[in-house]
Amino acid sequence: MATKESDGQNLRDERSIKWQLATDLAEMDDRDAGFPRAAAKIKDVIHYTLTFDDPEYTDGVMRALNSFLGQGYQLVEVRNLWRRHHGGRGRLGVRAVLRQPAPKDQVFTVYLESEESNWAVAADTAIYEQLRGVTTARRRKVLQAESARIYGLVDVPPGAMDIREFP
Repeated sequence: MATKESDGQNLRDERSIKWQLATDLAEMDDRDAGFPRAAAKIKDVIHYTLTFDDPEYTDGVMRALNSFLGQGYQLVEVRNLWRRHHGGRGRLGVRAVLRQPAPKDQVFTVYLESEESNWAVAADTAIYEQLRGVTTARRRKVLQAESARIYGLVDVPPGAMDIREFP
């Protein structure tokens, strides 16, 4: 059974969007031409999280994705974030980008997490916020190591690595 996690914060905050745009633009050669590309990469302005018990995780993810498809939503992208688990890098779970049926045609993201990975996201939030404002390489390294330690505590649910990506 899935639990919808929400604290009423289903919209990404303005500061976070600005930080993401600045980070992406800094990596591009032509910043003026790159702005539309950088903005188009941000697909989680509206986002939701569904959390599943570990033993039911893989089946629950597949049921949830099939339920969205059955209601007319279009899958834009599915990323299996469990595959980057080794090394403790970032959010774990499955990230699905969906498009609402017409006429709304709104794109949004659903994070499909295990109970453990949802805990890790909550535990890592303060570290993530600090990383956005870090000015020294040493401090960044310390924060990244702590983030990796937190995500390294999360077990991969049975079958999660086999969830296919799209496209």
